[in-house]
Amino acid sequence: MAAKSPPAASHTQTYVVTSFRAKGLIEPVDDLVKALGEDRIFPSVLRWLKYPDGKYWGLTHAWGADNLGGRGDIAQAAGVNPQGWKTWDDWLRDLPKLNKAPQYYGLSMAGIPFFVNEDVYMFTGSNGGSIFDDKGYPALDSPAVQGMLEFWKKLKPFMPPGWASHDYLETLSAWANGKATQTYMWGRTAGYIDQYAPPDKRNADIFQMWPKTIGPHGKQPLTQFDNEPWVIYADAPADEKAAAKEFLKFLFKKENYRRYCESVPVHLLSIFKEDFKDPSYLNHPERKRWKPWLDAQVKWVEMGRAHPLLVCNPQDMLIPWIGDVAAAPILADMVMAVVERGKDPKGAAKEASDKISRDIIGKAT
Repeated sequence: MAAKSPPAASHTQTYVVTSFRAKGLIEPVDDLVKALGEDRIFPSVLRWLKYPDGKYWGLTHAWGADNLGGRGDIAQAAGVNPQGWKTWDDWLRDLPKLNKAPQYYGLSMAGIPFFVNEDVYMFTGSNGGSIFDDKGYPALDSPAVQGMLEFWKKLKPFMPPGWASHDYLETLSAWANGKATQTYMWGRTAGYIDQYAPPDKRNADIFQMWPKTIGPHGKQPLTQFDNEPWVIYADAPADEKAAAKEFLKFLFKKENYRRYCESVPVHLLSIFKEDFKDPSYLNHPERKRWKPWLDAQVKWVEMGRAHPLLVCNPQDMLIPWIGDVAAAPILADMVMAVVERGKDPKGAAKEASDKISRDIIGKAT
């Protein structure tokens, strides 16, 4: 991109689509969506790539939803029923029972900025708020964000020492090997369970899906929707763009697309509604083995509460600088200032808001 020699097509993130669209770097793909059959595709997949102009600016390659994974064996031994959780207070009430340090900790979270950003917006959205106001400016002084920061402080005692430097893969291995009772995970985590968990525990009775909960200002929990789309670059040569679209039509043919999705069967979920009624798709051995994981992801999209990164409210996806905020460590720095260094949440939020306004929005307008 910097060399002004864009590819014809690539994968990207939803927030990047917003940014690239605003800069005129990509073009609509309505003809591709129509060729595949718009009515065949999950509305939850299409909604995040259809903009107010009525055009589709990308097409999701496959989708998935983030979930809270919990150890059923630890919960049973502790006499805890996670399925009864509704609120943050419910979760906090039972966390001490699921924490037996240093043998295992109640929760494992990644401290790397990109993953902290994920948890910031999911917690904020579950507390009835957004990172941004209606005009796209930071809303970090809101009760929803301030409550999120206070909540994070209450989670820290149940996380392992050094959590702030842990990456995402460390959280998955900790859950798989019994060092953590809970973690946030995706369908691909099945591979870590096969790698690290004892053979007799590699099943959905042990590695369960537990409910995400709401804060005092929230009405419904929010989770992350992974719908990385293909985009077509506007300045690519016409013949290359045409070839890219033909390749994508080839990829999405049933026999080819099935093979693609089955490379990570519980993570790369089909964009086509019909597949979730097709026994040949649902009876794949891994999808049968981890059926509760598949069901949990489908439930999120049916609820309409699986949103792309930093999108707490649907209008957030139109914010031109949302991708720049996602790529910056500003929100993660705010969390660490409060949770790790004891800074006052209001002061940390103001500092983060000033940085976003000055260093990102100020340079974009």
